[in-house]
Amino acid sequence: MADFRKWLFALAVVALLAGLTIPASAQSTTTCTVQQATNLLARAEGYTEQVGDVLLACTGGTPTAPGQLVQPINIYVSLSQNVTSKITANTPSGTFLEALLIIDEPNSATVPNNSFPSVNNAAVPILNCGAPQAPELLGLGQSGPGVCSIVSVGPTSGNSSPNTYNGTAGHPNVFQGRTGQGTNSIVFQGVPFDPPGTATRFLRFTNIRANANGAGVAQANQTSLITMGIASSGNTVLQLAISSQAVATVLKGLVSSTVATRTDFAQCINTAKGLLTANPEPNFGLAGCGSSSCNGSGVSPFGSGYGTPTIRFQEGFASSWKVKNVAYTLANGGPYSVGAGANGYLYNGGLNAPTDQNQNVPGTSYNSESGFTFPSLAQNSNPNPPLGFQNFGNAPL
Repeated sequence: MADFRKWLFALAVVALLAGLTIPASAQSTTTCTVQQATNLLARAEGYTEQVGDVLLACTGGTPTAPGQLVQPINIYVSLSQNVTSKITANTPSGTFLEALLIIDEPNSATVPNNSFPSVNNAAVPILNCGAPQAPELLGLGQSGPGVCSIVSVGPTSGNSSPNTYNGTAGHPNVFQGRTGQGTNSIVFQGVPFDPPGTATRFLRFTNIRANANGAGVAQANQTSLITMGIASSGNTVLQLAISSQAVATVLKGLVSSTVATRTDFAQCINTAKGLLTANPEPNFGLAGCGSSSCNGSGVSPFGSGYGTPTIRFQEGFASSWKVKNVAYTLANGGPYSVGAGANGYLYNGGLNAPTDQNQNVPGTSYNSESGFTFPSLAQNSNPNPPLGFQNFGNAPL
């Protein structure tokens, strides 16, 4: 009998421990790895240079149950140089930047074979948090304005949730960053993160700019790196700890040289005033003549035969000079280009710039200064992205 009571006690302890134990499915967390980190060339003279995208592939976790709010997380991005992305708004809840977090590659023809096979990403519209169709948590919770809520529709493909960020009303897929605690950090605050389950969820960090001038490149043959690290807080379903990734190699972007028609300038003769102009010709008379450089008449011998020097500027590396927007390159004989197909760098005297085209396909290299932009639905190129523009950063087919 005593032995029997001992077994009852042991079974009771086991039952109690089982009741306190969280099921393995609920404990499941999402892990993310670097799918791609694009290392762009940045100009050492630039204070607002674009750095490359970082694309994360996240797997695991338990998708949010139907009808439940997707739990928010905070994601932090830090650079090795100061962040200089454009400020788009100053609000009581933070200073918003052009820096973006894009989830699941909307508006892209790529359909990842290890993600949601039934979803054609090219048909997924872009919907940014803050648009009328993406309701904000106005004053609810600690995150406050600028944070969007998403109500889960539940897994629709086994243990996965492809519709959470499908761009329909209430399901935004683009989130805007704001300034972080330091000058080199960005925070994406209160981003609703739905674990993908057995599929793969993609997180793209783009439109981030940095002060490349702070890298300290002095010679044409010197380089330095700008790196990006990513971390998260606020929810145990996603534990991000991405070590520093190279997102820009800083090079000298401008090389200049002076070709003068005269090379016999004497050190003690002031030529600065006339160096860049020959009209009127500088007067090297008595007032500008040093005692050791004057001829017998007291007049500088360097006044005659003066010619205008030539100042030559050239790219420090290929693609150092870029057009403002892809429209400059696509213009067919427009005011800023010559001929069909167009060299966007040729200026033929026009006064009006071409209308900007959308640059809104994630991962596409538009080779312009603008970065990821989406000014209007009516301004997509056809096809989008334009033919000939490398789409090097999409999730893999």
